[in-house]
Amino acid sequence: LKSSGAMADKEWVYDQSYSSWFYLKSGGRYAQKQWIGSYYLKSGGYMAHKEWIYDPDYQAWYYLKDDGVYVTGTYAVDGKNQLFQGNGKWVRELAQGFQKGHYSKTIFLDPGHGGKDRGAYYYGIAEKELNLQVYRKLRKQLEGLGYTVLTSRDSDIDVDFITERSRMVNKTNADFFISLHFNAKGNDTTVNLGIQTYSYKDEPGFPSKINKDWHNNPERMSESNRLAADIHSSLLAETGARDAGLLQATFAVLRETAKPAVLLEMGYMDNPEENQKIRSSDYQDKLVEGIIKGIQKYYAGN
Repeated sequence: LKSSGAMADKEWVYDQSYSSWFYLKSGGRYAQKQWIGSYYLKSGGYMAHKEWIYDPDYQAWYYLKDDGVYVTGTYAVDGKNQLFQGNGKWVRELAQGFQKGHYSKTIFLDPGHGGKDRGAYYYGIAEKELNLQVYRKLRKQLEGLGYTVLTSRDSDIDVDFITERSRMVNKTNADFFISLHFNAKGNDTTVNLGIQTYSYKDEPGFPSKINKDWHNNPERMSESNRLAADIHSSLLAETGARDAGLLQATFAVLRETAKPAVLLEMGYMDNPEENQKIRSSDYQDKLVEGIIKGIQKYYAGN
């Protein structure tokens, strides 16, 4: 009976004595062991919240949030990411990935190539060297700003690019992954100029090897796209370089990484003019400044 004395009927009531919501059905009886929309009423009529519920009728587990609504999609419970169907049914625990909006201010940098894999080589310099030069400048600046920086390599060593670099970052609490590269086409050097930035594109012909749970997760892909756009626009603004494209591809490091991930192609090594530019310390400083401003824009945009 409500404060007016009228009987509750087909409505929700909060009882302060029991610190719980109840649903009164037609005729005034409370609902129990049943769903009312997206809410579950337990034995005694108490609304489930912040807890797991097993429904024998549907033979499925559900997780009810603090507001009592069942969870869908990817949701972290006790620090572990769980996957739920659109109707709330629990599917399974996911491999370690990321939780949107929860940041540790830890960044994983991947200087491409290394060791016996020199990458592109033009005009007396290897791509692996340029990647490492920019990485070292970028790391120093980021750490000076208070970020924690992790990396796939800190020297000229071999690191497998198909799964190992991704396996390394997937074990960390990094917020995202940035792979540093320089470009080359090996043909018309007068046309190839500028910066390209890539995020992941899911292609059925290239199935994931170690990242089946996260490679095509909508939130991971959306955050990767946002990170790519923020860094790309900032790089162009800082360097004045030609916009060679904000693109998507199924590169292994983007596919196998369980965090938001981007790959940067910061200039064409096979263009003589651009080669001179990208190997200069002053221009590399501009590249670093552009990447940092893009990172800051990404964090601010959440």
